[in-house]
Amino acid sequence: MSDLNGHFSIVVSSDAVLQISYIGFSLHEEAVKNKNVLQVIMKEDTQKLDEVVVVGYGSVDKKELTSAVTAVSSKDFLQGAFTSPLSMIDGKVSGVNVSNAAAADPNSSPNIQMRGASSIEAGNSPLVIIDGMPGADLRSVANQDIESITILKDGSAAAIYGSRAANGVILAQTKKGKAGKVSISYDGYIDHDMVANQPKVLSVDEFLAHERDVDFGHRVDWYDKLLNKSNLGQSHYLAVSGGSENLTFRASANYKKKDGLDIASSRKEYGVRMGFTAKTLEGLLEIQGNLSTRVINEEYVDYGVFQQAVKLNPTHPLMDEKDPSKYSTLYGFDTYNPVGWLKDKEDGGDRQFSLADFKMKLNILPTLNTELSLARQGQEYFKRIYVNSNHKESIDNMRSGRGTLQEENYTDYTLEWIGNYFTTIDKHTIKLMAGYSYQEFNHRSFSSENANFPSDAMSYNNLEAGDWNMAAGRLGVSSLKEKEKTIGFPARLIYNYDDTYYLTASVRYEGNSKFGANHKWGWFPSVSAAWGISQEAFMQDISWLNDLKLRAGYGVTGNQDGLKPYKSLELYQPYGTYYNGGGTSTSFRITQNPNPDLKWESTAMFNIGVDFQLFNGRLGGTVEYYRKKTSDMLYDYAVPTPT
Repeated sequence: MSDLNGHFSIVVSSDAVLQISYIGFSLHEEAVKNKNVLQVIMKEDTQKLDEVVVVGYGSVDKKELTSAVTAVSSKDFLQGAFTSPLSMIDGKVSGVNVSNAAAADPNSSPNIQMRGASSIEAGNSPLVIIDGMPGADLRSVANQDIESITILKDGSAAAIYGSRAANGVILAQTKKGKAGKVSISYDGYIDHDMVANQPKVLSVDEFLAHERDVDFGHRVDWYDKLLNKSNLGQSHYLAVSGGSENLTFRASANYKKKDGLDIASSRKEYGVRMGFTAKTLEGLLEIQGNLSTRVINEEYVDYGVFQQAVKLNPTHPLMDEKDPSKYSTLYGFDTYNPVGWLKDKEDGGDRQFSLADFKMKLNILPTLNTELSLARQGQEYFKRIYVNSNHKESIDNMRSGRGTLQEENYTDYTLEWIGNYFTTIDKHTIKLMAGYSYQEFNHRSFSSENANFPSDAMSYNNLEAGDWNMAAGRLGVSSLKEKEKTIGFPARLIYNYDDTYYLTASVRYEGNSKFGANHKWGWFPSVSAAWGISQEAFMQDISWLNDLKLRAGYGVTGNQDGLKPYKSLELYQPYGTYYNGGGTSTSFRITQNPNPDLKWESTAMFNIGVDFQLFNGRLGGTVEYYRKKTSDMLYDYAVPTPT
C-alpha cells in the first residue's frame, strides 16, 4: 500500500511481476528485473467507469440495463452560467424537455418534463434523488459538485420508487474524493446578459400619429428603462480532495452572484460541502458521509411590468413633475409606471438549505452486504415584502405602505435499509435486492401583514406600527403546521444468462399518510428484459457492429405530488363568533369533505427500445417506443357540504 504521495516499498524476488491497482485506474503490471526503483504512471480506466450506471437503490453494469435509463457524466454537461444543474443536461437526453420561460431571471428555475405531461393537478415534475436521498432539492447543491445525472424515463426503471415516480426519476450523484495526493481545483467565470430580440413598439411619433393617446410632453422608452444593461454575474468555486485507499475526502466552497437583466431581480448564494469515504476492518465496513449548507438571497421581479412597458404611452413622465425625487403616478385602467412599480417595492426572499447524509455498508460475505442510510434535509425560507407609501398600490388603496413577512420551514428525515445478494452459477448471474424505506416530511409556516405606517423608514421591520389591521378588527397573522410520512418496501431481481439474456423484475409496496383510509397502501410492480443480439454466435462476423441490444419493459408508477398532507380528511376553519351565555365563542365550519377513497394517480407504461454501437463506438444511439396511460387522475372540485 502506498502513502499519500504514491511512494511504496516492497521486498520481492528479482524476477517478480508487480500488479499495481488504484481506484478508477487500469490495472498496471510492472516487471522488477533487478530494479531497485520503479516509476509507474497509472492510466485512468474511463471505459470501466462509464460502464457502471446508477439506478434505483444501487448500480448495474451498463450491459445489464433492460429499461430506458440515460446517464450523463459531468464531462458531458453543457457549459454555461446556469442557475440549475438541470440546464446542464438540456438536449442531452431524448424524451426529456428542459425549459425556462424566464432564463434571464437569476431566480427562475427550469421546468423539466419526461415524455410529456401526465397530470392535471398532481404535478408533472420528476422525483429528484441526490446521493440516494429521495425528494432532495437540486438548489442545495453547487453545479460543480455534481458528478453525474441519471434519468429513469420509463415505468420499469422508475417503479422501484412507487407513488412518486410517475413523472420519471432524476438520480444526481455528487463528486467523491479520490485516493492520492491532495489536489486543489478552482473553477470560475464572469457572465453578462443582453436582450437578443427586443420587441418592436411604436416610436413616439408613430404613437402620436396613430392618435393612440394625448401627448403629455415627455419622451420615455419604458422598455429600455426596465433593463439593467450593466448586469454582471460571477461564480467562484474551490475544491480540495485526496486521501488514501482506506480514507478519502472532498471539500468544496463556492460563491455566486448574478444580476438580472431587469432592474429589480438579483441572486447571491454561497455554500460549502464536505464528504468522506472510509473503509475499515479490512474492507468489512464502509462508511460514507456528506454535510452541506447553502445560503441564497433572492430579489424578485414582477414580469407584468414588461407587458405594461410595451403598451404604455411613451409621453408619460418617468418622474413626478412636482417632486423629481419620486416616480410619477399614472392613472387609468390597467395603467401604471412600470419603473416605479419595481423601485417603490421591496420583494425578496432568503433561503438556507442544509443537508446531511450518512451510509454504512457491511460486507458480510463477498456475495452479501447490507447498507443503512440516514439523511436529513432542511430548508428555511424567509419571504419579505414592503410596498412604500409612494407606490401606486398604496395610493389606489389609500394606504401608507404595506409590509408582509412570511417564514417557511421544511425538514425531511430519511431512513433506508437494504440488503444485496449476488451469485454466479456457471453462466447464470443473479442479483437480489430488498429493503425498507421511511421518510418523514415536516412543514411549518408563519406569516404576518400590516399597512398604514407612520413612516417608510422601518420598512417591514416594525409591522406593529401600522394601524390597518387594528382599524378593521383583523389579526393579520396566520400559521400552519403539517406532517406527512411515506413507508416503502422495495425489492428487485436482476438475472443475466451468459451476458446475452437479461431479466429485471421489481416491486414496491408503499404507504403514505395522506392517502384515504381505504387506500393507504399500494403495489407498484415492473418487469423488463433485454436480448444482447450482438453477443450471439451468428453476429460475431460483423466487425462494424459493436453492440446491438433489444429491450422491452412494463411498469406501474404513481403520482401524489399534488396531494396536501390532510387532503383525505374532513377539515374545519373558524367562521365568525356567536353569543354564548354572556360571552362570545368562535364557530367553525367544514371547509373540506372527507374522502376515504383518495389515492395516488396511477401511470402504466410499456416501453420497447433498441441500443446500438457501430464502428468501434464512433456511432451509437437508442431508438425508443413507449405507450403510457394514466388512470385515477386527481382533480379538486367543489361539492355541497354533507349535513
